[in-house]
Amino acid sequence: MVVPGRALNLSKGFLPRSHRARLLLARIGQARGRGFVCTEMLAMAKAKAKVKLVCEQCGAKFEVKPSYAKRARFCSVACYGKWQSANNVAEAGRNWQGGPATVKCAQCGRSFQLAPSCITGINCCSRKCKGQWQSEHIVGDRHPNWAGGIGQVHYGITWDAQQAAALERDNHTCRICGLTSEEVGREIDVHHIIPFREWDDSKEANALDNLVCLCRSCHLRLEWGKLCLADYIPQEVLNRAGQLTMADMLL
Repeated sequence: MVVPGRALNLSKGFLPRSHRARLLLARIGQARGRGFVCTEMLAMAKAKAKVKLVCEQCGAKFEVKPSYAKRARFCSVACYGKWQSANNVAEAGRNWQGGPATVKCAQCGRSFQLAPSCITGINCCSRKCKGQWQSEHIVGDRHPNWAGGIGQVHYGITWDAQQAAALERDNHTCRICGLTSEEVGREIDVHHIIPFREWDDSKEANALDNLVCLCRSCHLRLEWGKLCLADYIPQEVLNRAGQLTMADMLL
């Protein structure tokens, strides 16, 4: 770096290490018309000069470093993208695999076009068909996450019948907010007033007096302790479920 007010003595081979310092020193020497700038510095400064090129896409002139001159073809990323869109497509593309192939939907049998890279063992023409195919074929022990069918076994053999009876008794309606299955777009949940884990006998746990219908939203709020059943269900009903007190209702 050049220090103001101090002369530079190049006779002893003074040569700054950084390119910026070398280039600055060369320019100062040229501006002052002195001959103390060595030829090596001038050669380095010229070697760092930018090269002028013409963009292959828009024809505009641009400058690059000499090290990039051989491979620089475009003035910007935008021009490179436009050139790619116009030239590197279909057969000219590096990853061209012959174009879309005709395959049949595994669910509805309709023929449709699909890129070779997307073709798998099971091909469906839409998300709807894919969902239907999965609902029919990837179930039970054919599902990768199948764990032996323990999903509802822990509720006992009487659960299915008692669940249906509770839904019929409450007319498929949430006992807290009053929404029906049709209004929420799915079947109403059936909740154990006294948690199933508190019972030793699954038949007693699934007794109709211990079941209440709730929509998914109210069910989750109840499980998280945001709601109290005693505020919505008559006390006599709760008493029949197990002689519970108000404090016991905070599930």
